[in-house]
Amino acid sequence: MHLKAYFARIGYDGTPAADLETLRALSHLHPRAIPFENLDVQLKRPVSMAPEAVFDKLVTRRR
Repeated sequence: MHLKAYFARIGYDGTPAADLETLRALSHLHPRAIPFENLDVQLKRPVSMAPEAVFDKLVTRRR
């Protein structure tokens, strides 16, 4: 997976680091860019929790 693509998807333009400042920024941006939805469940579509599938759904397909 590509963090650069994820950061672009959520609008993060800082310098990533393993610190509280980065965590706060990501925690603020993620739910605004990628809100929770359960349409697949309601439509009785299978939901994969494989990291590649989740990345594809949220970042690549912008769901």
